[in-house]
Amino acid sequence: MKGDLWEIDAAFLIYMKEMVPGWCGGSLPSEVMEGLKNTGRHQAVGLSLSAEPKEGGKIQLRVQKIG
Repeated sequence: MKGDLWEIDAAFLIYMKEMVPGWCGGSLPSEVMEGLKNTGRHQAVGLSLSAEPKEGGKIQLRVQKIG
């Protein structure tokens, strides 16, 4: 996991910008990557980002509201 983003949708961008103020895309911030590598999850400001391994070494990221 390097943090580079290849396929993203508008909802993912909106939630990520809420979760990490100042983030502008391209790759995941180091604080988010740390949580994903350690636990497969990063939580902030009422949002949860989870990582799930897929075929071909890809990882699917999913952002959802908590609660």
